[in-house]
Amino acid sequence: NNMPIIYIATVRFPTERAHAIQITKTCESLAAMGNTVELVIQKQSDSEKDAIFTFYNLKKNFSITYLFSMGFPQNPIFRYIAFLFRSTSFFCAVLVRFFGKLNDPEIIFYGREEVLLGPLSFFSRRVFWETHMGGENFFSKVLIKRARGIITISRGLADFYESRGVSKDRIVVAPDAVDIGAFSQID
Repeated sequence: NNMPIIYIATVRFPTERAHAIQITKTCESLAAMGNTVELVIQKQSDSEKDAIFTFYNLKKNFSITYLFSMGFPQNPIFRYIAFLFRSTSFFCAVLVRFFGKLNDPEIIFYGREEVLLGPLSFFSRRVFWETHMGGENFFSKVLIKRARGIITISRGLADFYESRGVSKDRIVVAPDAVDIGAFSQID
C-alpha cells in the first residue's frame, strides 16, 4: 500500500546528533515498507544530496528536497530569534513548494517538530506528528486538536496525550529502535 509521505524537518544535515539519525532512519524504514518518501530539509551552502545517504549509511530508497530558509547571525543572545526566523522562512518555503498538494487526500505530511506541523495543520488535514516528549506548548496544543494522527515513542506518552483529550484511534505507539545491521561488523 504505497502512501506518499513528505517528512519535514528543520534539522541541519548531516549531524551526529540522535534526532537527525532517527529522522533519516525513519525515512528509510517508511520507504522500505513500500511508501514514496520525500525528506524535506533546509538547504545548506555545502549540501550534497548523496552526502546524507553516505553519512548515515542509508539505502537510497527515498528522496531529499532542499528548501531555502533565511539565515540569521549565530549569536547566543539571539538564538531563539534565529530559530524562529529560520523556522518561519522554512515554513513559508514548504507552503510555496507544496501549495498544490496541501489538500491532496493521498499525501501525508509527517514530522516531529510541532513548530512546523502546528501551523501546517491549518493548511492540510493530513498532518501526522511524531512526538518524543510530552509537550504542552502552543503548537503541541494545536496538534492535539488538529493532527490526523499522533505517533508516540512510548505507551506513557500515548497515555499523556489521551489524558489531554486525544482519542486512542488517533494515536500509534512506535518505539524507537536500533539498526542492528549497523553493528554487524563488530566482533
